[in-house]
Amino acid sequence: MLIRALAVMALVLTSQVSPRTAAANSLFGYDVEIDVVYGQGRIAPDGVELLRDLKMDVYTPTTAGTGPWPAVVYIHGGAFHRGGRRNPVYKLGGAVHSSPEDWARLLAANGFKTFVLEYRLAPENPITAFVPGQDHTLTDLRSIISEDMMEGFSRGRGGIGLPPLGYSDADLDIIWDAYMSGVEDAELALSYIVEHAQELNIDPNNIGMGGHSAGGGITASVALGRDVPLKAAFPLSPPNTFFESDFIVGRQDLPAILMHFSQYDDEPVLRHASTLSEMLRSSGAEFTLGWIPGFMHFYPHNAPSLADDGTRISLGDRVLAFLTAQLKDQQK
Repeated sequence: MLIRALAVMALVLTSQVSPRTAAANSLFGYDVEIDVVYGQGRIAPDGVELLRDLKMDVYTPTTAGTGPWPAVVYIHGGAFHRGGRRNPVYKLGGAVHSSPEDWARLLAANGFKTFVLEYRLAPENPITAFVPGQDHTLTDLRSIISEDMMEGFSRGRGGIGLPPLGYSDADLDIIWDAYMSGVEDAELALSYIVEHAQELNIDPNNIGMGGHSAGGGITASVALGRDVPLKAAFPLSPPNTFFESDFIVGRQDLPAILMHFSQYDDEPVLRHASTLSEMLRSSGAEFTLGWIPGFMHFYPHNAPSLADDGTRISLGDRVLAFLTAQLKDQQK
């Protein structure tokens, strides 16, 4: 528990300086390297296609042995429109939401080399190679995206000065392009991490992924719909994926899944909770469902987590126990 307490202290101290100078002292259990380029993605912000660098921040444990460490990729939320690797603390309904940095500090201080990704967002007009109906994806986007879900995306757009979305095919395509570009980028990051495993000093056979909201949807999509080297995934309040449920249920190589939703989560997200849970229970995946009582869509990692096995611990402790069992214990 001392390491976790020091990680919290590091958050307080480093919040007073600029992100570029906020590299933690190794006393707090990790060092961080920012703006590591893991690939490039296509965008057309003004209608002209170009490539832009995709970056991540890398948190390396300093008090948990010498490696190779199990690796965890963390993906931020933001309705596929906003957010990033280093966000100010977000508050809603009296709750302080844990940022990507908070999660990375917690994970790295406990012996997981952690990679916090940026990915292409809707305002950039990202270009994805995914096509509806191909690669086991859905043809009918309206089977997943409801009108009230589009209203949620519109709230996110309003926060950055963009007009709301309707329910037209063109508006649905905006969400498809942003969501699936995020899936592409996360998969690209995994490829980079595996290819550079030796220099990163990570174990390429023990990699996990997690994220909240849009980042949880990307996590679930990569874990369930793509052939990637993931051993564990912890999506937090994710939307549903655009991959066919029959394909997912039929897979024999799914990673272990720990999935959480909150009591007062957004209505479309709670509808997806039921669909995703039923699908995973029908599959061969090792699946645990967690519940965050008393919180809305945003919550800290020290919020209480109730699991389907009847246990009650903090969300952060449950995620750490899950990753330890799936990634660290497999190294022994």
